[in-house]
Amino acid sequence: MGRLPQTQFHKVFLADQEGNTLVVAPRGDAVGFRDSDVSGELKTLCDLAGAPGILNLVVDLGSSDYFGSTMIGAINQLGNAFRYIGETSHRAIRP
Repeated sequence: MGRLPQTQFHKVFLADQEGNTLVVAPRGDAVGFRDSDVSGELKTLCDLAGAPGILNLVVDLGSSDYFGSTMIGAINQLGNAFRYIGETSHRAIRP
């Protein structure tokens, strides 16, 4: 997997690129991290949705046994960013 320069200093959301897929692994629940780290890293990942060479998203939840509502909401927001990009790209190629 290839480490992305935009995410090399992430503490909360470890992210790598494998082919055209962004693989995100939250390191645990958001309670263990500063709010600014969670929101800043989430914004960086959402901005990667639709970036050249990144089409898919995989979220690896194996790093923790528990995720609270803040982390679940963040993962949902990230998924929605990728879903929105997918929906708009499908509309663009339809006749």
